[in-house]
Amino acid sequence: MRLGATLSAGLHALVITLAWFGLPHLRADPPVLDDIVFVKLAELGDVTNVPPEAPEPIKTKPKADPIAPKREAQAAAAAGASGGNPAAAACSN
Repeated sequence: MRLGATLSAGLHALVITLAWFGLPHLRADPPVLDDIVFVKLAELGDVTNVPPEAPEPIKTKPKADPIAPKREAQAAAAAGASGGNPAAAACSN
């Protein structure tokens, strides 16, 4: 009877030791929680401002370019010299 109790205690100790070191998920550490981040909530109107509406631009008539009639006259003169082909006159400059 003494031999049976000793073998039983020894085998139980062996099984408990194997379970303790062989099965680490039984004694796992508690999960690590993330750091706490504090957030301050603010209403959107307090933080941002809407830009004021831009006034409508004043419509003005475009000024006539005084150089444009001279260019047209030069192009017409060059077209007459090149046989009436304005493309050839533009390439000759």
